[in-house]
Amino acid sequence: MAAARRRGLIRGAGALLALLLTTLLLPPAALARPGGAGDVADLRVVLTDITPVVTSDDGTARITAEVSNTGTTTVDDASISVVTGPSGVSATDWSESDDPVQGSALDTAEPAALGPGEQTTVRLEVDAADLLPGRSWGAAPVSVQVDQAPRAVRTFLGVHRAKEYEPLRMLWGVPVTLPHDRRVVGAPGADREAGWENAVGEGSRVAELTDESPEDGEVWFLDPTVLGSVPEGPAQPDSFAGEREIRDARAEVVRENLDPDATVVLPDADADIAAAAASEESAALVDPQVTSGQELADELGATGDLAWPADGIVSQDRVAAYTDMYGRQPTVVVPSTSLPQDGSRSSPRRSGSGAPLLVADATLSDTVGGLTGTQDAVLARQRVVAETAEILAQMPGTGRSVLVLPGRDSEPDPQAYAQVRDGATDIPWLESATLEEVRAETADAPVVDLPDTVAEAADLLADADPPADPILNDSRATRLTRDREALRTYASVRSDGAVWAEVMGSAFGQLASARWRGHLWSWGQAEGELREEATLTTNDLTVSSGDVNFFADSGRLQITVENHTDVELRNLQVTLEPGRPALRIEQQPEPVTVGPGSRQTVTVEASALAAGNVPIEIQVASPDGEVLTAPAQLDARVRPTGDWIYWVLGGAATLLVVAGVWRTVRRRGDRPVATSGPEGQHG
Repeated sequence: MAAARRRGLIRGAGALLALLLTTLLLPPAALARPGGAGDVADLRVVLTDITPVVTSDDGTARITAEVSNTGTTTVDDASISVVTGPSGVSATDWSESDDPVQGSALDTAEPAALGPGEQTTVRLEVDAADLLPGRSWGAAPVSVQVDQAPRAVRTFLGVHRAKEYEPLRMLWGVPVTLPHDRRVVGAPGADREAGWENAVGEGSRVAELTDESPEDGEVWFLDPTVLGSVPEGPAQPDSFAGEREIRDARAEVVRENLDPDATVVLPDADADIAAAAASEESAALVDPQVTSGQELADELGATGDLAWPADGIVSQDRVAAYTDMYGRQPTVVVPSTSLPQDGSRSSPRRSGSGAPLLVADATLSDTVGGLTGTQDAVLARQRVVAETAEILAQMPGTGRSVLVLPGRDSEPDPQAYAQVRDGATDIPWLESATLEEVRAETADAPVVDLPDTVAEAADLLADADPPADPILNDSRATRLTRDREALRTYASVRSDGAVWAEVMGSAFGQLASARWRGHLWSWGQAEGELREEATLTTNDLTVSSGDVNFFADSGRLQITVENHTDVELRNLQVTLEPGRPALRIEQQPEPVTVGPGSRQTVTVEASALAAGNVPIEIQVASPDGEVLTAPAQLDARVRPTGDWIYWVLGGAATLLVVAGVWRTVRRRGDRPVATSGPEGQHG
């Protein structure tokens, strides 16, 4: 019995020791949960609504969160709290971390148990008196966190107790540009039509951005291509009909909703002016597109002299290059990271040489540029609350303007961006600005010393994300120039040449767009496909070669021109050039028309001047003299008859006449002679 009791005590002590060791090895989070409970780390918290700014001491900020269980076991006894962060932390530093914070909870919610895949809504409330005590206005950092979970959702609660400042004037830039979809510049057909449907059709980004007119404080940065169309062609199968319908429908909506005072017209196709400033060959392509954009701006009564370089770099030599492009000194839009930091985040500036600058706040622009859906809008709006509070605190007694402009390399969700802009109207220290007002401020704006060269300016971006490399450079611009020349040649002989040239020429213009930066492979595919479509190759149009006998003084030569394309070719200039003077072409043929997939025989008059073998070079050219076919040659064996043949024929005729007379006479000599009876005899 004693031994059994000892074994029982030993087993009990061992079990207790094992339990103690297990308890020591478990993390604190596991101690807080009952056995079998799910892991609070599996809880996902999404903030769906926040009071942007609490406007009085006795007000209450409300936070609504959606909590879902992403794990495989039930989570119960979870506790969700809102905790204030440390004072003095910058909005950027606070937002870049998702670590929970230590501190007293301002409010706590305890949702019911959540099974796998289940979700619930919790609401938290914070008294305004607990936020930024003693401050008239500002943004308090707060953390919404699940107790014992490794991650938190950090955000801000705005506080407004008294208006002791000059409000900030906000201008929100809305880029209305096309995606880098190579289908929109491809060959006519279903694929190209689908590309335009994706670019400007119903449900596209462009459609969502332009279905309504810009609100107060908003300005469109408009690619003229959005207003473009496809001209009507001749009476024949119309390969652009579907595209025309899609583009015309969107262009009509945009023109109806466009506010000239709130629209910046970009160069045609949003041409890459930064690349053009660095490359003469690129400038030759881009300069006409800048002029085209300015002409459209004048037609609309909109702004056409605002330069928005895609790489965000500004220097003295760049400003000079843009002045040459625009024909006058434009206002240059650049991100704040491109300038020497002087502690100010206001927008209007001017260079030492007097060039007006509009500086887009890089932090706010990146915030809205990263919006992937409406689920991001709440946190982004609260980030705007905090960032603008910091800007205001720099010089609260001075009225200033702030420009927010998402970069071209971002495609913020249109609905989410609209929600952020709408939410900004609930921030007491913000007012709406107009483009005209902000540009007018540049006259008296702070002066910033720009670097002399692009290389020096690029050093300022060392701490920022580097801009994408330009697609346009001297070599690629030269390729596009050659492609355009081939296009003009092909168009000059097509039956639909005028329409086709305009549509395909516009497509080549789009290959100079800034939208292709960072997408070299797509650009290369698009350029190759477009070049193939725009070039009439020597396999597309052929002419017959071979041997021919020309045994006459004059006669006809026949050659055959074959069209292997799917379009009628007109005004083909066929020429025949004998390689020796033994043969003369009396008159070159009239211009030739050859139907799609068919052939045409061409006849020319020629004269033989001497005997011999004569090579005849045949060319088919455009009306401008551009050769369209591969070298072709007829080898003619020439044998002219000449004057001797007539002497021979005449002599032969004479001989025939003489021979005939001789035969006639001879026949008469051989005939018997009739005689009378014996002399003296009379009947």
